[in-house]
Amino acid sequence: MHTWRRALAAASIAISTWAGVAAAAAQPPLPPVPYGGHFAPFPTGLRALAYQFKGLGVSSFTASYVGGSADDPPGKEGLAALAVRLVERGAGGARTYQQRMFQQTPRFGASVERDSLELWAAALPSRVAGLLAVEADRLRDPLAGITEAQFAAAKAEQLGAAQRALEEPDAEWALEHALAGTPPGRPALGTPASLAAITFADVRAFCADHFRPERLVLAVTGPGAPPAFAAEVARAFGDLATGARRDPAGPPKPLRKPPDGSPELAVRRGLAEGPQLWLTWALPGFAGQDDVGVEVAAEVVRRWLPGAVGSTGRLKEILVRHEVAANVLAVRLDLARKEDAGPLVARLRARDPKLRARPAEVRRVRRASFWWMEDPRPGEIVQMLRVTGEADALGTWRRRRVDRLLEDLGPYLERWLTPARMGALLVEPLPGASIPERPAEVPIDGPPVGLLRLPPGGTYDARSVAPAPGLDTAHRFRLASGLEVVVYRRPGFPKVSAALAVRAGPSPRGLAELALAAAAPDANFIGAGSGCTAPSPRHLPQGVVFHSQGLSNELALVLDELACVSEKQATRASDLSTHRKQWADALESIPTATAAAVESVERLFPGSAEQVVLRKKTLAAITASDADAWLATEFRPDHATLVLGGDLPADSELVPLVRRRFEAWQAGDAPRGPLPAARSSRFPERRAILLVPAKDATRALTFVWTRMPPPVASSDVVAAGAVELDLQLRLEREAGSGVATPLVSPRGSAAGGALQLSYWSAPDAAGRALSAVLEGLADEAAAPVMPEHAEFLRWSIAGHQPFRFSTVQDVVDRLVEAALDGADPDVYERQAAAVASLDPERIERAARSLGTGREVIAVVGDEARVRPSLEKAGYQVEVLPSPGPR
Repeated sequence: MHTWRRALAAASIAISTWAGVAAAAAQPPLPPVPYGGHFAPFPTGLRALAYQFKGLGVSSFTASYVGGSADDPPGKEGLAALAVRLVERGAGGARTYQQRMFQQTPRFGASVERDSLELWAAALPSRVAGLLAVEADRLRDPLAGITEAQFAAAKAEQLGAAQRALEEPDAEWALEHALAGTPPGRPALGTPASLAAITFADVRAFCADHFRPERLVLAVTGPGAPPAFAAEVARAFGDLATGARRDPAGPPKPLRKPPDGSPELAVRRGLAEGPQLWLTWALPGFAGQDDVGVEVAAEVVRRWLPGAVGSTGRLKEILVRHEVAANVLAVRLDLARKEDAGPLVARLRARDPKLRARPAEVRRVRRASFWWMEDPRPGEIVQMLRVTGEADALGTWRRRRVDRLLEDLGPYLERWLTPARMGALLVEPLPGASIPERPAEVPIDGPPVGLLRLPPGGTYDARSVAPAPGLDTAHRFRLASGLEVVVYRRPGFPKVSAALAVRAGPSPRGLAELALAAAAPDANFIGAGSGCTAPSPRHLPQGVVFHSQGLSNELALVLDELACVSEKQATRASDLSTHRKQWADALESIPTATAAAVESVERLFPGSAEQVVLRKKTLAAITASDADAWLATEFRPDHATLVLGGDLPADSELVPLVRRRFEAWQAGDAPRGPLPAARSSRFPERRAILLVPAKDATRALTFVWTRMPPPVASSDVVAAGAVELDLQLRLEREAGSGVATPLVSPRGSAAGGALQLSYWSAPDAAGRALSAVLEGLADEAAAPVMPEHAEFLRWSIAGHQPFRFSTVQDVVDRLVEAALDGADPDVYERQAAAVASLDPERIERAARSLGTGREVIAVVGDEARVRPSLEKAGYQVEVLPSPGPR
């Protein structure tokens, strides 16, 4: 799957910037990667590729067919996407392909790339043979059981998706702009006109041409033995693998030359809250075997662009897209005024900054590329196989990346990363586009959306897919300062992941962030005055976490980075004032939808000792002495845990190394006892419905918050997860009541737990949609759970458990969670047993804990249309004319 890779995460506050690692004068060599690979070409042209990574807990699988949306005939764009949408829903036998896949794993799906069609899954190694059986049947008859009516329904679904893609700006707009005029630059989902031209006969012809053995590569990465995979392929595919000889299909073709950006400023109108300016560069693609160059270019742009833009725009994100035809670098800037776009682009193009890569930027790419090698995506390995034709595609890729990073990238940057080649796309807000998007949320783990409307059915053994992870075997020791050290060894890959977690009691929102940011002269890092560079903190309700990772032979550097956070200095009032102003300015630009969510959160936790919502007046009240007091009383080694995971040396070497790095960090004079247990806020007394006006908005965005016990304090976290998933399923079934794509997200806080539901609706249907959702919530809390449905939910949750512990970083994250929660070492072992024994009674008990009837609801939309709809449905509405932080 060719996904956008974020080179710079969008910072929610000005002081939370990306923390780079200063380059050392001499970089340690890259250690060898201990994987075994096996390539098996079959007579029919089908190819199988497997790589063994013994340290992983799950296998990643891809069935990749060469040729994707770039093959769509002109005037019938969207054909490949429509074909795959139908192929995924085929019915080879009594059960559909989706149902059969779900019996193996709840984590599977399909994607249409510019150059390939990908059917992917992730599962335990023991389930790979079952996945192959499904793909063999799919290859024999891709459209099995698909009728004209199903074709029409899928086409209507894709038409809706295509219309939304034409209205809602995202990174795909940038890709289409950068590659305009080329086959990969056409919209992958199509347009209303192109979809109208596609017939079922077109889909049949496309499938007959593309779903063929010679176009297929099957790839798997994981702990399984590679030769066994080839034997399983031969058994599952039979004559499709061993039949009449054919040559494999050739690789996708790269563009002869990546297109230069147009000298004109392109303009599109979309559902954006404010003007967006996308800057794009098309660079040599994956077929040119230079995926490293674009990643280094992204790091260079990250350093150069903010100073060049100045106060005209705010850097939102930098993204990289790897394609065979061309790589794309895309940068999004948010502007205050659309009139600023033209002069800004002209100013950037007039400059000749002679952009060069610094050693630290090359090093970041080098380390990141090696971390990726712990759990590579099979689809990208297949891409390299097709491009190079070399059997050891992963080994070839790694060698070429290493060699490229040792070269002088100056000529590459001078040739390709120039302002003159830059494309520029201005996105102007459509009328009524004042609520363009939901705030970013992480959906709960569950089956693919296409499965949500299927009857549960089937028999599933949850114990077979949710084994105990074994994290209770981690070695623990404590330094004299009170710092706890947790060591989890996982040999098999030369990588170390580490985190320093500091538990802290409740404090005013923003105090910890400002204290840590202003504790040293450097604007971004603690400890800068002592010459070290610390990673940026991640603030959580239970405390603060710092992360670092590196190669096994960089363990000392990883520890140095984390030890650096303890070298804090007294807060400087001037630094605190600077950070406070930056943060206050950032609060001013919070989108309307986010502001509505902020308003409702504060009402959700009445009387909370912990302020869960940041207000400008709270920021203004924080002084340097407050920050110093927080550092002295909260940021202490006796309430900190250092978690180390991966390929680590023996204790005889590791323990002295940790002691030397952290011995200077000592607790204050006054010893502290255990942190007080967080007190959960009371539930709201009654339901509140808040209307946040967005004049002329063409749709309404609704947030529904309901309280539940906090995740940590809940006696049954697993059952609460089942309720979240079941609620998602229930609301999907209500989609016909005016609710569009409901999203359920668990939320946690020291003040208590909550579920957030968010969905779109037509403004005039806001009341009807809300009634459907609230009825769904009430049914969830009151309705009995049938045993077969509990089995379905149990399987869905169990199937995702192994992915929480698959990589070294996953394990470190779980151990950090346990440390911040004050959980017992065997918490995850007990959780595995709780998943396997989940029953209807436990799900019903968790559902009854929902605060139904006391929800906090925020609706963002045009008051003239939304308010009558809500009042007609019988709801009392409170209008908030000025939402957001104060």
